[in-house]
Amino acid sequence: MKIMMSTVGRFLYFLMGWWFEPLPSYFSSKHVIIGFPHTSNMDAVRAFTGFWIIRRTGHIMIKKEWFFWPVSFFLKAIGGIPVNRGASQGVVEQMVEIFNTRNEFLLAIVPEGTRKKVPTIKTRHNG
Repeated sequence: MKIMMSTVGRFLYFLMGWWFEPLPSYFSSKHVIIGFPHTSNMDAVRAFTGFWIIRRTGHIMIKKEWFFWPVSFFLKAIGGIPVNRGASQGVVEQMVEIFNTRNEFLLAIVPEGTRKKVPTIKTRHNG
């Protein structure tokens, strides 16, 4: 099944005009993968397609308000993680807890403020 999904993923990338480069030698079972720039919700589709290509389960953070029935069933099935952005424990701490409790965890995130085409990622220094 994973081989078939990997082939389907490569074909979908081809149809979108994308390609997949080999993973770096340091790639392991736990990583945060940054998607930049984040230009549309199609980026989530591209991220999960990339996970199919490498034959691994990936995850993305989604605000908890999206996790209502029946949508929650689908979001959890594809690797969505509900995030409570208003919790006293911050989003970073929520992800650290998950990283610490799993043997494998690949998390794709998009930087703040990249929902449109931007030339650089926002940092504290260029704020």
